[in-house]
Amino acid sequence: MSRRVPTQALLGGAALVCVVAVVEIVAYVHRGLVCPGSAPTFAVPSRLFGWTHPASTTVHAYGCAGTAYEWSTSARFNSRGLSSAEHSYLPAPNAQRVLVLGDSATEALQVERPRNFSEQLQVMLRGDGRQVEVINAGHSGYGTDNELLFFQNEGIRYRPDVVLLAFNLQNDIAENSPAIVAKMYAGGPRHPKADLELGPDGRVVIDTSPYERFAERWDDHGWATRPPMPWLRDNSFFVRRLYNILATDRTGSASQPRAPYPTHLDIYRTADAPDWARAWDLTSALLLELHRATQDAGARLLVAVIPTRETTDPAQWSRLVQLFPALAGQTRDLDLPRQRILDILSAQDIDAVDTTATFRLRQGDAGESGFFDFDPHPNAAGHRWIAEAVLPALERELDAAVAAPQTSRRE
Repeated sequence: MSRRVPTQALLGGAALVCVVAVVEIVAYVHRGLVCPGSAPTFAVPSRLFGWTHPASTTVHAYGCAGTAYEWSTSARFNSRGLSSAEHSYLPAPNAQRVLVLGDSATEALQVERPRNFSEQLQVMLRGDGRQVEVINAGHSGYGTDNELLFFQNEGIRYRPDVVLLAFNLQNDIAENSPAIVAKMYAGGPRHPKADLELGPDGRVVIDTSPYERFAERWDDHGWATRPPMPWLRDNSFFVRRLYNILATDRTGSASQPRAPYPTHLDIYRTADAPDWARAWDLTSALLLELHRATQDAGARLLVAVIPTRETTDPAQWSRLVQLFPALAGQTRDLDLPRQRILDILSAQDIDAVDTTATFRLRQGDAGESGFFDFDPHPNAAGHRWIAEAVLPALERELDAAVAAPQTSRRE
């Protein structure tokens, strides 16, 4: 009897291993043929600016169109968590640097790295004989508050000559408002949002205590970010299921009623609701603060305004109204956000380039939108158009940086 128990245990264990192996193989094959749904969020806490990417990590990113893959890429984050090549803080002698700030459109996991607009700008600038490094500091979910904090705490250390802010009209205004963010992501996982207030002098006050609380909660399942867990989560069916059960933040309120259409589309309403009026005020104050911070660092700020598909593809808004009938009959102006942000930038004497005209021109000439069909991000063509539109203005900024004294650049 004593000998049979270990034998039965070994046979049972071997059978379990075989079952797990078969399930993993089936899941692997199935995953190659059928898109498995929402991709995981590649983020770890930062007490300084909210969150960043796991350092020195390669991930599989993808987007689904039904059961098919609309896009699928392999992305590597460098040793400081940037979706960019390795960069030391100290630039090479006689080299110039461009630091690119932005959200998921800048992070650009939807296209392979050589095809994103940051990388293409570097190639174009070097092709013109310039010794330039372009550092991509885009992070999914960032608002202008995250970008400001990132620059003040980390980006400034790279000593950029030019800071290129990619302002995404898709959701940057919305993500500068804690109240609107709460509506956008009600009942689902989301990044922490700093508390934003306007002080008596009109300057924005950022309370980062939510980042501290997020980091403390994360410490409870920090195992999820340590090697080899990211690889296992990406490649193992069982590990991925276990991660979803143990590591998902379930603190959001799922009891709130579902909105009749995506909240960020209210940006086009001609009459501001109080939350949106405040979002615009906060955005204006954050941009002004970023401008001051770049000037104090001896850098120049250039803002590239990135359009949404519904503002450049005439048929897209009709599709949205069909999909969300509640949009019909409301007074909206699809050009209002673009004009409004350009007016803010002009009033603050911030140099800007509007890429909307390039998208509209290409849409009219070739019928290409520059965006994926289901995913709202720019596709490879869209990234190329952004780079082409930004290049002349960026070259002027780099030339101006050479001509201007850099006495205020921090060590």
